[in-house]
Amino acid sequence: MNNDRAGRAADLYLLISCLNAGIFAITQLNPDGMNSQDKMTYKNLRNFMHNFLKGLERKATKEQISELYSYNFDNVAAMTELVATVALLPPTEVEWFSGEVQKLAFAAVNRASSK
Repeated sequence: MNNDRAGRAADLYLLISCLNAGIFAITQLNPDGMNSQDKMTYKNLRNFMHNFLKGLERKATKEQISELYSYNFDNVAAMTELVATVALLPPTEVEWFSGEVQKLAFAAVNRASSK
């Protein structure tokens, strides 16, 4: 896989993971307990994201869909945990924390590649 194609694949996985994280977050916010206007806004947003993902699925092979689902479950769980952790940080430490997470990600990739 060339660098352009690998970069595009990474961007697509990131987009899909973020959309799934958004759907998860809206579900956790429990729109059913909100006032009617907010309830409709959040439910519409969740439906738009879900429909966008379904549209992508129609263009993918069964193998690609299976691979995306396996990545997404783990990615969404990790992203949710990471966002919860970042929310606890003082604003002055977010950039440092992000740099440390990036270092850990590179280390994890190198570790997985060396196995």
